[in-house]
Amino acid sequence: MLALVLLLVGTTALQAQYINKTYYLDESTSYFTDAVVDVDSQVTALAAAYDFGSGGPSSNCVLSRVDATGNTLWHTSFAQADRQIFPSALMRNVDGYLALVEFGDELGAMNNGWMLVSYNAFGDTIWTRDLHQFFDNQWIGCAESAINGDVLIGGWGYNDANPAATQGILARFDRFGVLLCQAFVGDVAKENELEHVVEQQDGTLYWSYTEGEDGSSDAIPYLIKTSSTLELHWQKALTAQGPGHRVCQLNVQANGNLIGGGQLHDPSILYSNAWLFEADSSGTILWGSRYGKAVRGQTFRGLTVHDDYILAAGNSASFSTTLGITFELWMVKTARNGDSLDAWFFNPSNTVPNGSFVEDIHHAVSSANGGLVLLGVSEDNSSGGLDAYLVATDAFGCSDTSCAPTVSGISASAFATLDWSFGPVPVQSMLRVECPPGTLQLRVLDAHGRSLFRHTVSGPGIVQLATADWPSGVLVLELENEDGRRRRDTLLKP
Repeated sequence: MLALVLLLVGTTALQAQYINKTYYLDESTSYFTDAVVDVDSQVTALAAAYDFGSGGPSSNCVLSRVDATGNTLWHTSFAQADRQIFPSALMRNVDGYLALVEFGDELGAMNNGWMLVSYNAFGDTIWTRDLHQFFDNQWIGCAESAINGDVLIGGWGYNDANPAATQGILARFDRFGVLLCQAFVGDVAKENELEHVVEQQDGTLYWSYTEGEDGSSDAIPYLIKTSSTLELHWQKALTAQGPGHRVCQLNVQANGNLIGGGQLHDPSILYSNAWLFEADSSGTILWGSRYGKAVRGQTFRGLTVHDDYILAAGNSASFSTTLGITFELWMVKTARNGDSLDAWFFNPSNTVPNGSFVEDIHHAVSSANGGLVLLGVSEDNSSGGLDAYLVATDAFGCSDTSCAPTVSGISASAFATLDWSFGPVPVQSMLRVECPPGTLQLRVLDAHGRSLFRHTVSGPGIVQLATADWPSGVLVLELENEDGRRRRDTLLKP
């Protein structure tokens, strides 16, 4: 047995990029629908804003930019006198930002067509352009900016003669709104809704869509692989997990596999759970896990994948003090095989008596620091409407004490402190780690959550780690025992 040597250690707190704020955007009701996050962690977010004043109901879109701590830098509004505007997606382009919006003649009927709005870097409108009309009425399900700047859109539409069925739309436009190619998917006798699109470096596209009425027992999610010009490579129904599920988010890995997130619905008892899965490059499911309790309203809307874990975010009533319409923004941390590690829920500062009213978030986007930005809505602003609500986390989930951790999948005792010591700090050419008894996983991560070192250790004992290949800056040292108990501290390497 190796002798134990006591080391006096000083540590530096990890500086998390964390925002938990509501935003009143000068209208009766407003909520964020999409965002882009810069390398400096500033967030530019797109919001829908509704005015129910004496002039009659109207809707427009608001573009807001906030710094890394959530302070508003600017916000601008875009509206058209003869149209109701509903913003759907936000992308970067060479001029600044490109917003994709739906428009209609009446509030609540923003399904007449699609439009691109180009902004400069300060939120000033440069131009607008109506897009090709595929159907009498059409909706936006997903949109992403392609590597070359083109706009990829997944949607659905229906003709007035057959309102019970929708046709799935795949479309590619250039950055000025010129249609380049299109394709249609789904059984024309059923509802078909596009959910997400993601592009590989070689231009290959993966799409997800749901065939059948949302939440019904016959709803079936599909994965589709197409070329950059939308020629179909393959289409696969994901039926093994049971009825009524959907895929809301996809993430392509370096090996070609897909990490996906969404919802599993059980129509017989009217509740849904959040769902994560991994599929290979042919669409075959390798593993799938469900998360949450037997209550309604759980889904994943965004995820980010790290070397050793996955962060997924959505909405849930699982940890609420009341059920029904009360929801929280919810983040889950899992191992790369889907095993639960952590879960957090977030409440806005302006809560209502029965808890926070945070509706189904539209989206969660990855940030440059490896965390997620969650876009939601909070009840009860000064005008009695809804406020846009933003949560931004670091690469490790939520390390801010204002969000209470709630364990999902393993017992709370698994987070008890492990006794260890390490040094010297700041880190020099060698790092000495004194480990407690047991079979342990020792890891070193950079500030973005990427793995620098991983090794199985039999304790008690001392491990010497060479640090020459590690980057300078804040690093994270993590120890986990065979019972799932973990200890994490930070290091500083000059």
